[in-house]
Amino acid sequence: MDKQADRGGLIGIFFMAFTLGLVSFSCTGPIIGSLLVEAATSGSYFTPAIGMTGFSLALAIPFTLFAIFPGWLNSLPQSGGWLNSVKVCLGLLEIAFALKFLSAVDLAYHWGILTREWFIGTWFVIFAVMGLYLLGKIRFSHDSPIEKISV
Repeated sequence: MDKQADRGGLIGIFFMAFTLGLVSFSCTGPIIGSLLVEAATSGSYFTPAIGMTGFSLALAIPFTLFAIFPGWLNSLPQSGGWLNSVKVCLGLLEIAFALKFLSAVDLAYHWGILTREWFIGTWFVIFAVMGLYLLGKIRFSHDSPIEKISV
């Protein structure tokens, strides 16, 4: 799908927008879906309208501010080694949250696969790895060398 977006012209724009919609649906679908279900079942449109307004403002405000003040884009830090650190930390955090949601499913269906001790131990290991990574004790091949540790 993404290769079709490189073609250019209207077809490229169509496939680029289609890919964006397909990928972003996993983030927006649960929020928008729950607001629409609430509007359909409760009969009240005020609360879902407030929710939709808040959601749309949260998505639009950063883009609006950068469009009004384009000079702010120049003040943002350039990508580099710090961005790799952010990606690794967010990846570890994503794994921790995925385990949390899997644990909730395990509890709901009474499978007993993810016990409390295993869950807490796994979270401890994930965040210990994150701490060691941030301190520079664990490095990956794509990481830049660390000159100093700072906040």
